[in-house]
Amino acid sequence: MSVPATPKQRANSAVTRLGGQLMGRPEDLGCIAPGQLADLLLVDGDPLADIRILQDAGKLTVIMKGGRFHKAPAAAKVQRQSVAAE
Repeated sequence: MSVPATPKQRANSAVTRLGGQLMGRPEDLGCIAPGQLADLLLVDGDPLADIRILQDAGKLTVIMKGGRFHKAPAAAKVQRQSVAAE
């Protein structure tokens, strides 16, 4: 296993992979992969620079809880719409 190179990469590793290990569930928690449970919040911007970005619903591009999208990426919405139209 390689060691993450930057402080941000090390922090991401600590809150993902190591989090699953610490909770005793490394088989289904701690990484982003098919079959894994996932809680993700992707934002358009840097919440470390301005935490208020998390209060702007327009900046929350993806919300996933327990592996289910509550707000899917825009590309996924477009793909679902085009499939439904066929």
